Amino acid sequence: MHLSLKEIELLCKAGATAPSGGNVQPWVVDAYSNAFVIRLDPIRSVSFLDVGRYASLLSLGCFIENVVIASKQLGLETKITNYEISDISKPVVEIKFLYRLKTNKSDLYNFIFKRCTNRKISDGSLIPNELIDEFNTVAKNIDKNFNFIGKYNYYEKKQLAKVLGKADVIRNTHEESFRQMMNEFRWTGDEVKKTCDGIDIKTLELPKYAAKGLLLLKQFPHLRKIIPKQSFEELAKPILEESSHICFLNSSNNIDSKTMITIGRALERIWLTATKYHLSVQPWTIISLYMIRVNFFSGKGFNDHEILEIRNLEKDLRKILNINKNEIPVFIFRLSKSDPPTAHSLRRNWQDFTRFHKELL
Repeated sequence: MHLSLKEIELLCKAGATAPSGGNVQPWVVDAYSNAFVIRLDPIRSVSFLDVGRYASLLSLGCFIENVVIASKQLGLETKITNYEISDISKPVVEIKFLYRLKTNKSDLYNFIFKRCTNRKISDGSLIPNELIDEFNTVAKNIDKNFNFIGKYNYYEKKQLAKVLGKADVIRNTHEESFRQMMNEFRWTGDEVKKTCDGIDIKTLELPKYAAKGLLLLKQFPHLRKIIPKQSFEELAKPILEESSHICFLNSSNNIDSKTMITIGRALERIWLTATKYHLSVQPWTIISLYMIRVNFFSGKGFNDHEILEIRNLEKDLRKILNINKNEIPVFIFRLSKSDPPTAHSLRRNWQDFTRFHKELL
C-alpha cells in the first residue's frame, strides 16, 4: 500500500504533538510510502535530564502512540518494530503501514491536538477514584508490568510535595541542570514564534514579577547562591498540595530503551484520556530522571552530596508509595481540574523533522 502526502502530513503532525522534556521535540522521521522509520535527533537529545536518552525515548513513545492512534483513524493497520539502540543516529522504531481497514475510528484521536501541559492552579475539585482506576487499566493494557498510582490524601500529598520540592532544589543548584533549564525557556513572543520549540514562559502561569525574577537569575545565575534553598522547595508545595492527585506511572520492567518507549506510549494514552475528561496534567518528573541517573548511570554528573540526597529522596518516595525496589516511578505528574492554560508551547513544522523517500520500505 502507499500513503498519500496528506496522510503522511497528518500522521507526522499528530506524532509531533507529543510532549517532550523542555519541548525539545527530539524526533526525526524517514517517511516511506508504506512506513515511518523514526530515530532520535542527536542535536536535540543532549539535556542533563536526558540521561541515556531515556527522556527522549519516552517522548518518542508518545510520538509513536499518536501515530498509531491517527493511523487507526485513517483506517490503517500498523506493525511496530523496536530496534536495540547502540548508536543514537540509528533507527529506533519502524512503523509499517500494512493495509487499509474497513473501519476507521479511534476514540482518542480527537484529543491529540487538544492535549497540552496545564500549569494552572487546581480549582479544588477532587477527581473520582474511578478515573484513577481507568488510567491504571490504560497503563496495564499497554504492559501488565506498568502500575498507575494516584495519591489524593492531603497528608500524603504534603509528604510528596516535600520530596518533589527537594528534587527541584537540586535542579536549581546544579550548574548544568539550571543552565539548560534557563535555555529551554522562550522569554518573548518573537522568540516563541522563531524557534517553535522550548517552553513559552507564559505557559508557566507565573505572576509577572516571578517571570522577571527568573530572567534575572538567567542573566545573573550567581544570585542563586544567596537565595535560601528552602525557597526553591517551597515553590512546589502549594501547587502540588492543592492538586486533586499526584500521579505516578511506574514500571517493574528493566529500565531500558524498549521500556521507556513503551511507557511513553502508555503515558500518551493516559494523558489523552485525561484530556477527554477535561483534566489538567502537569509533569513533575525531575526526581524520576535523577533516580535513573543515580541507579543506572552511577550518578555521573552529580557530586557525592547530591547522590546521597537523591538516594534519600528515593527512600522517602518509595515509603510514601509503598512500592518495592523493582518498581520504578518513571513519570510523575499532578492531576487537577483547572481553567484552560494561558498559552500552548508551539511545535516545529512537520517538514523540518521529516525526510521523504519515494520507494517502499
